[in-house]
Amino acid sequence: MFNPLSITFLSFYVGVSFANLVFCFLENERWRKITKPFCMLFLLGFVFSTSTSQYWIIWALVFAWIGDVLFLFKKQKIYVAIGTVSFLISHIFYVLEIVSLLQNTGDPNAYQVWCQAMFFSPLLLLPGLPLCHYLSKRDWKLTILGSCYQAVLLCLFSSTVLALCFGYSIYLVMVLFGAALYYVSDMFNAYTLYRKKIKKRELIIMSTYLTAQALLVLGMLLTLA
Repeated sequence: MFNPLSITFLSFYVGVSFANLVFCFLENERWRKITKPFCMLFLLGFVFSTSTSQYWIIWALVFAWIGDVLFLFKKQKIYVAIGTVSFLISHIFYVLEIVSLLQNTGDPNAYQVWCQAMFFSPLLLLPGLPLCHYLSKRDWKLTILGSCYQAVLLCLFSSTVLALCFGYSIYLVMVLFGAALYYVSDMFNAYTLYRKKIKKRELIIMSTYLTAQALLVLGMLLTLA
């Protein structure tokens, strides 16, 4: 599945991600911002160049890249809000990839069970309300947006758990860890953005985020191989 070109793109992703983390550690804002957008571009190139390139994964990474660019200006709430919407859409595409997997391969009952479970998906909004309200300093617009974002991320996590329960590839465990790391990265991002500034915050945010994206993509591609 992975050809020389795809391995080259993946190597560039690892290399540029490492460089970005070094600049985060050094707190070199100029080069941190310059290198950040290239990470998702190389990961996109990796997916495009594999023999199992998937439509939903590609769109997930496109919107993640848009979110990355917008979050370069996260001192302004409008960019945070639009960037969060972009990441939310990215997660929806990841969920659609899992749904496509359930729908087209393996146990035919898996997709039916998923549809039944999604009937209760609005309940996933509830856990995020108090946390988002606290993190956003009681800004109700950001609270609602953040709760919707968390709900979609929890939907990705629960959909992956369902696929594993129905005996799908063990590689989906990588997707589980990726979703969990994404959650950690986002909560830490929100906490340090609105509640308490922490030294080396970008290093923690980007290390968890970049690892999460790689795990999500690799887990899905290896499952589809």
